[in-house]
Amino acid sequence: MKKSIKLFIIYVILMLADGLLTMYNTPDLSMEANPLVLYLHLGWDTLITVNLIFFVIMFFACRYSFEKYQTIIADVPDFKSYISQVFYNRPDKFSWSLYKLPKNWKPFWAMLGYSCAYSFSAAAVVRILEWLAVTFSLDMTSYNNFRYNYCFDRFDVVVVLIVSAILMLVWIRKEYKKSCRILSCNKTEKENLK
Repeated sequence: MKKSIKLFIIYVILMLADGLLTMYNTPDLSMEANPLVLYLHLGWDTLITVNLIFFVIMFFACRYSFEKYQTIIADVPDFKSYISQVFYNRPDKFSWSLYKLPKNWKPFWAMLGYSCAYSFSAAAVVRILEWLAVTFSLDMTSYNNFRYNYCFDRFDVVVVLIVSAILMLVWIRKEYKKSCRILSCNKTEKENLK
């Protein structure tokens, strides 16, 4: 089975567990922290619809990242130049990555699909653990204090942001190493042909 399918299935299972625990613990959604419920006062039908749309987006993002995306081969001197070349088609503009949107969107979407495939699953695990603590009436005073004081009451979102940032760096580093391997193989082949 392909990696993208495995990751997607894991994500769906985690989201189903989150949904079932939500339904068990708060059928009226009075304890739900999702902004659609908390601020817009929407119900189960909206949550289910949004999650189904999100499943479709995640499926295609995973598929693109793990199956369709082709590594950009760039003969550049270093990692920063590779980032610049991949996203801006210029090896000398690494600083643009700090404040400009990419010109080349394909690697951006592949990087996003890669990071979200893992980070959204990690956030689902956090939500499941929170619901299990509620289900079994565990004392969460220390955890809740941490969550309220440092995570804007959404530890799962903080997990997504941190894990995504790390995984985006992991993805671009893997792509750079793949590019270097391909380039070194090509150089070796050219030398052997002489």
